[in-house]
Amino acid sequence: MREWIKADPVREEQIEQLYQIWKESGKLPYSINTDQSWDRLSASMYEMEKDDAKPVVQKGKLVRLQGSEKLRKAGVGLRRAVLVAAAVLITLTAGLLTYQQYHNIAEPAITEQQHRVIMTRDGERASYLLSDGTRVMLHAGSRIEIPENYNEENRELYLEGEAFFETVHNPEKPFIVHSGESYTRVVGTAFLVQAWPGAENHQIEVVVSEGRVLFGSNHTGDEESANEVLLSQNQRGQLMAGSTTPVVDEIEDLGWYLGWTEGRLVFENRELREVLPRLERWFDISIELSDEQIASSKITAEIDYTLPMSDVLNGIAMSLSLEVERRGDRNYVFRR
Repeated sequence: MREWIKADPVREEQIEQLYQIWKESGKLPYSINTDQSWDRLSASMYEMEKDDAKPVVQKGKLVRLQGSEKLRKAGVGLRRAVLVAAAVLITLTAGLLTYQQYHNIAEPAITEQQHRVIMTRDGERASYLLSDGTRVMLHAGSRIEIPENYNEENRELYLEGEAFFETVHNPEKPFIVHSGESYTRVVGTAFLVQAWPGAENHQIEVVVSEGRVLFGSNHTGDEESANEVLLSQNQRGQLMAGSTTPVVDEIEDLGWYLGWTEGRLVFENRELREVLPRLERWFDISIELSDEQIASSKITAEIDYTLPMSDVLNGIAMSLSLEVERRGDRNYVFRR
């Protein structure tokens, strides 16, 4: 590393920046088990060294790789050097990626207490581990505010957008998500909250995949509130603007709500008007329809998030006998 830095003075500044990132990472909910990582790396090195003695079959012929013991040891030494360098780069890259994830953390207005704000832009997804072990998966274009004293006396946070929570059981400290004028209170379960700004009728939805939660319109999370309902597995609670009590129904198509947590979009006989906002949010694009009749077209599909955007849009257009036209940098139009 010293020789690498000496070769270019600019690299010293880069290393200093990485060092600052490393120091900041100590304040973030992110950890690396270095002993376990090194054990895995050592095992891989050992397997690679054993492979030196193995023959290689090529086009039906048995080809043996032979050479002097000195050359073999030199190759092993070089491999070790490369792997160690790779380990250093992986560690630095992990720190850099962590820093980049949190680099855009905004400082919210300070009211009664300080909050840490974590957000994702359109086209991004992120997974976070809170100090109590609760896992949060934040959908694209969403944000959560976490009080600095989280998990000291209570476990409460604030959501705008959409997130999936896998909470850790703690009856002494119920987990509470505030979203708009609603709250969701649990002890230990897995559930989804949708609270998108500008949603139709300012609708807030809670979907439970495991356990049970309390969902109410009293944003203080008062346990004595008469306006809360109990949601169990595969149930959804909906709270409209102006309503005091959520409406509860059964959910058969959990994939529609939770597919994104597994890296896929799942549409089961859904109208295009429902599908487009999800595509726009994930790909960070804008999609228009040439006429309103297209909006009611129904589609069934399962889309992997790793697929290129152009393939997804063209596939949807083809399945609905439509054409997709690009207008500008990130604007698209579906038309007949």
